[in-house]
Amino acid sequence: MSGGAVLSCGEPPGEEDICQRLAREIEEMVNRDKRACNNGGTHGLRHRFREQIEGANGPGTSEWENHDQAIKNQQRGLRDRLNDYDANNCGSRIPIPQDAWSWATRPAPAPEQWRGPAERSVTEPGLFDLEYWRRVTGLTGIALVLYLIVSEGSRLFPPRNLVPVP
Repeated sequence: MSGGAVLSCGEPPGEEDICQRLAREIEEMVNRDKRACNNGGTHGLRHRFREQIEGANGPGTSEWENHDQAIKNQQRGLRDRLNDYDANNCGSRIPIPQDAWSWATRPAPAPEQWRGPAERSVTEPGLFDLEYWRRVTGLTGIALVLYLIVSEGSRLFPPRNLVPVP
């Protein structure tokens, strides 16, 4: 891969024709999440834009400038692949993200868009908060309390722990 390349999460399955390769590369350049890959590498543009806006290193830092240039290079590489995809008439055979051209052409985040890292709430619900269990189970009120009593209370009954859960 050249021009704003994004490292693939894994080897493509078998032989790829030109359209399959371009579609895979376009998908990765837009949506790749390097945390989901064991080989690290680079995020797709969707993640890179968010990182630039919410990153710890704001405008005026070398990190901001380097990231800005990397985004622009990746967009250039994405545009090249999208043009090749169109030139090879791949659109009727293999789908690509509908917003690929949008990611390839939108302006990189401007300094005034920088918000910095999102602060985590100090009062995030813990294991003993009803708010935590509401999020986990989707239940509220009496239904949540009954669920907790039956689910957790039945653990005191030893045979319950012997029944395999499918």
